[in-house]
Amino acid sequence: MLESKRLFFAVNIPEKAKKEIFSHYSKSLPSLLKIVPEQNLHFTLLFLGNIPETALQEIRQKAEKVKQEKFTVQLGGIGEFENKVLWVGALSGREELSSLNLQLSESFESKQKFQPHLTIARNHVLEKEEFKSLANKLQKNKVLIEFEVNSFELMESSLRADGAHYSQLVSFLLNH
Repeated sequence: MLESKRLFFAVNIPEKAKKEIFSHYSKSLPSLLKIVPEQNLHFTLLFLGNIPETALQEIRQKAEKVKQEKFTVQLGGIGEFENKVLWVGALSGREELSSLNLQLSESFESKQKFQPHLTIARNHVLEKEEFKSLANKLQKNKVLIEFEVNSFELMESSLRADGAHYSQLVSFLLNH
């Protein structure tokens, strides 16, 4: 049987920014939500799914062709998707993140919808109005965090009983 890995491309954010986001928002989130662990905060650029290990070299070669200058992202603002996902958005750096997504999507012939965001919590319990009210309340108490993006990564996601665990397989440096 061929070994496969659950893979995705991401922009990982600096540890300091992860700590700031997590400490700022996790206190304000009801325990009913599934809060994303601090170490898992990232921008997903493109989810590849379960891929045979034999395809890793080809994936690496395609990703190395991505051309993007390094850029700055400013995080701030809260949003939600379909009463299920609570996220922090990119106020600046959106175009560059979208460019990375577009180049990867074209290389891997993907049609996934993309909106740059960091998922901070998932909802399986709160009613729609209660969830929207929470997002609005958090929006009033937003935190602004800025950092430079110098690379994007090929990540592996391992699903375990205690949640997803991510590990970086390859880092791709942006042009400087």
